[in-house]
Amino acid sequence: MIIKKLIAKLKPLVPKKLKPFLLLMPPFNYSTPYINSIPKFEQFNVSDYFLFRRDEYETVFIAENNLALTLASPVECKHVFYFFDAHGVLCGSHKIVDSGYHLRLNIDNSMVGDIKIGGFIHQTWYKKLFTDELNSVSQRPLIFQHRGYTGFRKKNNPSSIFSFLHGNFGALYIDKHAKRSSLARLATVHNYTPQYILKPTSMYEFYFLNPVNKDMEIIIELKDDRSNIIHKHATTIKAFSHYRFEISGSPIDGECNITWKSSLPICRAIVFEATGNRFDVFHS
Repeated sequence: MIIKKLIAKLKPLVPKKLKPFLLLMPPFNYSTPYINSIPKFEQFNVSDYFLFRRDEYETVFIAENNLALTLASPVECKHVFYFFDAHGVLCGSHKIVDSGYHLRLNIDNSMVGDIKIGGFIHQTWYKKLFTDELNSVSQRPLIFQHRGYTGFRKKNNPSSIFSFLHGNFGALYIDKHAKRSSLARLATVHNYTPQYILKPTSMYEFYFLNPVNKDMEIIIELKDDRSNIIHKHATTIKAFSHYRFEISGSPIDGECNITWKSSLPICRAIVFEATGNRFDVFHS
């Protein structure tokens, strides 16, 4: 508390031109996940916040067995998945034990009920003898970060292949009280502009996932080739939920760019692009 009070007094003394840079550095950024102390409890591991779709899409997830990959040998692992709806409320969970390096999970009704679109996290648990052996070698507790790969394909074309993308920024975990928490923190507000041109002949869906335990404001702007704003939209994304922004035809009369403003350090959207019967999915 003393450090926080001291920093609060020092912040007004920072020159205005230097604030955007200095406030991202220690000790001013004490609230960032890199400065906060890591929770200390058995088999602590963090996960990216993944998106699942079960509307007109199928979703599969490739989960990694981190300890098996580290040891280069199969190790029994209990994979646990927690699913959340569009409001960030727990809507299901799934557990499975496997010894392989990777686990392929098809997300279905038995896991999420009738929820069509939502988010999920991945946690792993190992027998104590495995983690004790590795901890004795590393001389520090193991902390695994789960990235994984999420695959999507259209339900009306089951013969097609899945389009995969890796996990997004998150650092979520289930704490020792069985509650969802996150190391991610909101920081300085900034603009994010992907290097991608939007075309009027395609339909786009941008999914923004909020991996922090606070509501996050976001402002989305569409700009023409002269950087004029042709559409602007502001919304608030609830904690641990997601927001879908669709662009189809109007207001796009020609090619344009998209940019958004938020206080999430890495606010990368998951983008679905559909052109006729073809679609693609990628990180912005």
